[in-house]
Amino acid sequence: MNDTYRVMPILTENPLFSAIAPDTLEQMIHHRDCMLVTYRNGDTVFSETDYHHALGIVTRGSALVYRLGHGTPVLLTTLTKGHMFGVAGIFSEEDRYVTRIVAKGMCQVFYFPANLCESLIQNDPAFAMAYVRFLSDRIRFLNKRLAELSAPAVEQKLAKYFSECAERISPNMAELATSLGIGRASLYRTLDSFIRRGLIRKQEHDILILDPQGLRDLI
Repeated sequence: MNDTYRVMPILTENPLFSAIAPDTLEQMIHHRDCMLVTYRNGDTVFSETDYHHALGIVTRGSALVYRLGHGTPVLLTTLTKGHMFGVAGIFSEEDRYVTRIVAKGMCQVFYFPANLCESLIQNDPAFAMAYVRFLSDRIRFLNKRLAELSAPAVEQKLAKYFSECAERISPNMAELATSLGIGRASLYRTLDSFIRRGLIRKQEHDILILDPQGLRDLI
């Protein structure tokens, strides 16, 4: 690859590739399966059915990551220089990618193929541990992001429930979560939010409805 001078400094700052000895890394990025691809604004980098079984590292520009569903795609995050994608799906046997990545302006991506990644995991313990840590951080980020995306729906359900209750109630939290069709973690987060905003107050095992109109405004 003729662009080693551009790619190498970015990879050595990457949480995965910084675990590899520099000499080994420089040899690997010249492998015939490594690629540096340039995209124009609006080009699809990864789609549901068209993607590389490789780690992608943004070396120039930026790209947008969307969660796909039955409605309008939801923006999850923006990838900029040094950011990486494809880690979770590089060894997956699924035939569809879980997100869509679109170039924002001119964008360049360096692709590090699955076969080289697998070799490093098998033969380089430092890289293998870095890979596990990176995946763990991604899971935490995605769980937090999904919770943020679902928060308005949870708020509406809980606000509607409270707005129809008496001033003092003693709900069973497990039963309440089930009846509203929400997770218990989301339920407790929303309760804490309502308390901070002065909509309700907890008193031992009871919940006091302080601002019925404020709750109705959330529906």
